[in-house]
Amino acid sequence: MLLHENHKRPHPERPSRLMSIYTYLEESDTNLLSKCVKVKCAFAKLKHIERVHTKQMIESVERSRYNKHKLRDEGIKELKEHGKDVNYLEYDVYTNRYTYEAALMAAGSCIEACKAIFKREDVDSVYAAVRPPGHHADECKV
Repeated sequence: MLLHENHKRPHPERPSRLMSIYTYLEESDTNLLSKCVKVKCAFAKLKHIERVHTKQMIESVERSRYNKHKLRDEGIKELKEHGKDVNYLEYDVYTNRYTYEAALMAAGSCIEACKAIFKREDVDSVYAAVRPPGHHADECKV
């Protein structure tokens, strides 16, 4: 999730957001991190993602790792070197070569966190520090 980053211009949704949360939990006077139960991170399965988003939307995020202009002009070379650039799906929504996997991991982590509430006796609340956060997304829009 830390590899989903915008190298073109500063953006509030960046890897340091997660790192600052983790550092606070680790270094706080209350020693909060030692009181947390870590839940295994897992990639979401497409069948779970498709319950919320259309196939077209999922495919657009998957394809966004490629630079569409390079793909058109350089074809297979861009497929081999894919996603070295930051691409924008909207003004405030960027992707790079790691975004698709980061999104699957973020969604899967949230699913696992919810499962933990119902299946584990040592978990009674959860907080999922994930990225990308997905707050722009709906069924068919990123």
